[in-house]
Amino acid sequence: MKENWITTTLRKEFSEGAVFLQVGSNDGQSGDPLYPIVAQDPQWIGVLVEPIPYLFSRLKETYAHRKGLQFENCLVSDQPGYRELYFLPESYLASERGRQLPSWAGQLGSLSKEHVTRHFGESLASEVHSLSLPCVTLSDLCRKHELDHLDVLHLDTEGHDFVILRSLSMLVLSPRAILFEQKHLTETEQFLAKACLKAAGYSLECDFDDVLALKMRKSRMSFWESLPYRATRFLSFHPRLATTTIRVQKRLRKAGGRLKRLFFGQRSAE
Repeated sequence: MKENWITTTLRKEFSEGAVFLQVGSNDGQSGDPLYPIVAQDPQWIGVLVEPIPYLFSRLKETYAHRKGLQFENCLVSDQPGYRELYFLPESYLASERGRQLPSWAGQLGSLSKEHVTRHFGESLASEVHSLSLPCVTLSDLCRKHELDHLDVLHLDTEGHDFVILRSLSMLVLSPRAILFEQKHLTETEQFLAKACLKAAGYSLECDFDDVLALKMRKSRMSFWESLPYRATRFLSFHPRLATTTIRVQKRLRKAGGRLKRLFFGQRSAE
């Protein structure tokens, strides 16, 4: 079976091992590009986070053979406290109706009930369960597990990736690789997430589902180098302003294209 391009890239970039933090680990295997590496390479050590209780149990079983891994059954966001998690319970997925759902149905755990029902229709809204869970920040997790640096940060949180990514200051903690799911983000969130990473010195590789950002600079950003990143991160906390900025950029690009065609079109005619 052909290896996922993300797995291949990370295996090559971190052939000597990595310290990683994975948020939204599911059962540790299903659709997980890190699994083929973490399951086999003892030099990959880190923390795996999964909020849904029955998936958390499976996650620990998946990596029962591995040392150097720690597990957290909680939510991650930009603010600590307690939040509601929405998901289809294991009992329903095992029922006759539940077995007719796609295999990935059990992976849909979200802070938004609408996000879960959107995939299956309102007819399943009554089957969606909620669970109040402790919520921690990335910095809380890093402090708890004494992660003074990160090589790989992997986010797969069903539409909450941008909120978590935005909470991470690249001036404080700058992982060598950041992987997140973009397909559930709005156009503005996708734009800002990518713009922040580019401004912080990352190169991006993308497909429809995911974005893999690899850090190009080895040293910390100087104050002057960090200004584009600071400005972009500021916009990420002000979505209305960001949306207006994106619209203006699109209009300027469109106007520039028209002027270019008009100018060069006239010259070629001459």
